[in-house]
Amino acid sequence: MAPKISQNLYRFIDTIVICLPIIIILGSPFINFTLTIGSFFFIYISIKYNFWSWTKEAWIRIAFIFWIYLNLIGINSLDLFSSFKASIFFFRFILFSLFIGYFAFNFFDYKKIFLIWFYIILFVCLDIWVQFIFGVDLFGYKAHAWRYSGLFGNELVAGAFLWKISGPLIGLFIFEIFIKKNFKYNFVTILFLLIPLTILITGERTSFIMFIFFIFISLFFFIFLLKKIKLFLISIIILTSLLFSTINLSSDVKHRYSELLSILNNFNQSSYGVLFVSGFEVWKQNKFFGVGLKNFGKICDRDVISTNQIHQTCSNHPHNLYIQILSETGIVGLTIFLSLFLSFFLNILKKINQINKTSIKLFIFVSTFCHLLGFLWPIVTSGSFYSSWNGFFYWIVIGILINLTQKKSSLS
Repeated sequence: MAPKISQNLYRFIDTIVICLPIIIILGSPFINFTLTIGSFFFIYISIKYNFWSWTKEAWIRIAFIFWIYLNLIGINSLDLFSSFKASIFFFRFILFSLFIGYFAFNFFDYKKIFLIWFYIILFVCLDIWVQFIFGVDLFGYKAHAWRYSGLFGNELVAGAFLWKISGPLIGLFIFEIFIKKNFKYNFVTILFLLIPLTILITGERTSFIMFIFFIFISLFFFIFLLKKIKLFLISIIILTSLLFSTINLSSDVKHRYSELLSILNNFNQSSYGVLFVSGFEVWKQNKFFGVGLKNFGKICDRDVISTNQIHQTCSNHPHNLYIQILSETGIVGLTIFLSLFLSFFLNILKKINQINKTSIKLFIFVSTFCHLLGFLWPIVTSGSFYSSWNGFFYWIVIGILINLTQKKSSLS
């Protein structure tokens, strides 16, 4: 159990958690600063209160081994500096997840924090719709042909942001409607439907597919929890109707998703398929230990011969989580990585029985757990696991799951 700290420090930590969506929107420099501050305060609290029980967790020990391993394989990498730069700071992610896991949600509760997240997400959605309708958003950013990024400007990541930050919300809304009988959340749930519709029009197909996957798998678990099969059926009907209606709003959006079918029918020759194949080719350079972090692109450019005249053979990473881990850290690295997450899942699932079956914690846990499963789904394209922006989402979700399984919470 985490030690009790001052109310001012609890308020400071929860203010950071409230601002996480804004920090992500502001970009990598702000994320890196937040990771550093969170890691520093977690170590400071651990030293001041002699709080080291977290080091006994099996998954944290495996994470530490993984971190050491990432640094060691960098010695033989082609670009030593890039590899060490990525590996040496990797442990900040783990410390930040523990910072959230043990000390967040004490000054402000889950409901208050995640509702503020929801309002921030809604603003992002509305800004994208303004750009979709008028060609320019509220901040003067123009649309990119048929792609809409809103206040993210030239970065086409608005859809990824929306799906990767919204996991806890569905659990909160289901709890308020079905357990608390708070029917004003029926209206909030209608507003929640704006999220998948907005992801749809951004043109980020993977984000849209993964959001729908996350929603369906969450509802599947909630059916058994609430014993309400109608919830699933009605949700499917409403969501499907809205999605088809939105696709038909724009010929550009319709073309974007029609194009997806041709990609799936001939995946190996698509832009993603070519990168996946390149990932395996790079892995063959060092099957056991990989080529080192941030070295995929350099090895690919040097050793992988292009056989596709349409799509780029190489990139900074192979756009798949597991192929990236395999190519950059080898079979040994992938084994440690899988062991880390298996140990983490066993750890939190072991503690789930201590959560009250009608508490807000359990409902947020279910949707957040399904959210993380979506992040780790193997057959999907993804951003770089080690980048500040993309990697940040994994560890925020992990931190929330740790927090939900702690006994110390004021909402138990």
